[in-house]
Amino acid sequence: MSVPVVFIHFGHGEYLPYVFDQAKRWAEEVIVVGDSANTARTTPVEDLSQDIAEFTKTYEHLSTNGHSIELFCMTRWLVLRNLMRARNITTCLYLDSDVLLFSNPTEDWNTFDLFDFTLVHWSSGHTSFWTLKGIEKFCDFMLNLYRNKSSYDWDKISSHYHIRQKHGLGGGVCDMTLLEYYGRQQGGYVGEMMQIRRGRPEVTSTYDHVISLPDQGFAMRDGHKDIRFIQNAPWVPLPDKNLMVRFKSLHCQGPSKHLIPRLFKEATNV
Repeated sequence: MSVPVVFIHFGHGEYLPYVFDQAKRWAEEVIVVGDSANTARTTPVEDLSQDIAEFTKTYEHLSTNGHSIELFCMTRWLVLRNLMRARNITTCLYLDSDVLLFSNPTEDWNTFDLFDFTLVHWSSGHTSFWTLKGIEKFCDFMLNLYRNKSSYDWDKISSHYHIRQKHGLGGGVCDMTLLEYYGRQQGGYVGEMMQIRRGRPEVTSTYDHVISLPDQGFAMRDGHKDIRFIQNAPWVPLPDKNLMVRFKSLHCQGPSKHLIPRLFKEATNV
């Protein structure tokens, strides 16, 4: 079974061709879902609209972040579900459009195939394997949560925003809030991707949380992980363990997007 990579991106970004081309180096199939402004799209988002209008009507914005951004982050999981249904995809690797891939997802799925889906840092789906069963169940949870705002789950999740407001903190309820809450309910059905795993002899690997964070104590340089390319793959020293760790992805979040063209070229010795 081949595991495709799926991106969902609206609009255009100068860094996007590097991200998509990098994924094509490692994956048998790369699917880009987008609007008409995304010239690299392979699948129009308009064809994957089931339940999105309903969710948009029931959505209540509980965040200091922008309404459209948070709504997109939630509805993309409906888009992914609809894509997997339409294409009869049983498992895929979803990547945010600022993630560079450095590993074959079909081979890597063997590490996670006992799970319904995976997350990074127990809360983020920016790099995440999804089974059709897993995305169906999560989307059902999300739809029912916003349909029933008198439920315990709604009170629990919405309290996250109110507590942050009370203490003068930004942010609030986002898709990560829902993923973490639902993931904890699911327990052993959810895998963690940023765990450092031993594989073949002398190879220890992980997936990146955020390139600008040291996470488990990785060496840093110039504001991001101290990346060394070996045989076209990124490795980062882990000083406390006296290890070099191979990274299967790099997440160039936010202001780190400018690193994407350089990392792409370094990965191919261009």
